[in-house]
Amino acid sequence: MKRILSVSRSMGSLLFISGLALAQPLILDSRVSPDRLFSNQLDYRSPDHQDLQAEYPRNPDETDDLEPIGQLYNHWEHAMALEVRGNYAFIADRYAGLRILDISEPEEPEEVAFIDTPGGANDCRLDGDRIYIADLWGGLRIIDVSDPLHPFETGSYSEPGFHAYRLDFSGSHVYVVDYNDGMHIIDISDPSIPVHTGYILIGGDPMDVVVRENIAYVTANRSGLRLIDVSDPSTPLFLNAYYTYYDHFNSVVLDWPFAYISDEGTG
Repeated sequence: MKRILSVSRSMGSLLFISGLALAQPLILDSRVSPDRLFSNQLDYRSPDHQDLQAEYPRNPDETDDLEPIGQLYNHWEHAMALEVRGNYAFIADRYAGLRILDISEPEEPEEVAFIDTPGGANDCRLDGDRIYIADLWGGLRIIDVSDPLHPFETGSYSEPGFHAYRLDFSGSHVYVVDYNDGMHIIDISDPSIPVHTGYILIGGDPMDVVVRENIAYVTANRSGLRLIDVSDPSTPLFLNAYYTYYDHFNSVVLDWPFAYISDEGTG
């Protein structure tokens, strides 16, 4: 039975895997052809984004070539997402907050610090000495991890009804998708006082977002992939969409000229 839900981050020949089916992160040897790690890819090379096409490479084999070299069992709820910097892994762990692991010895990862969050830490992105957390009903949390052994919160943004599901950042803005409705844009020029700057209704169930070159790529479950112009963060504009009747688009990763999308419906 497949337990791996998403390939979260990589470092050298190590892959750090997290997902709802795993109560702890796995560290795997990933010296395997990249085309075996993805089942679908969306070509978005068209400069005007008017001709989006899907390509379907061969289905990957089971994970025969991925060998676990380290694993850490703990009382955590769900290892949902992670970021890696140097010898440390930062894990968004739902109701157990942000967990920080020393991975200098991949065979024996060790938890060295944690910080609780008021909601459910569902996603995270590392930006220098700061990590942004999508904390479900806890909104956006900003944690200072300049000293990984002593993390502390520097700022936050939340409002009634706002459920921060996943996020990305670009420049001085964080882009947060709320699975209830749309995408929120938050100015973090002053990380101690985040300011809500813009919003756009997405439709469907917004699941993930990646921002590149003033375009936000938002997966929205049955509503497919939405492309949003965010060149003016205060006024995001809809550009284009790609979807089929059977799609349940979840996570998205960009590697120009492709967007790799996990689809709960077709793989």
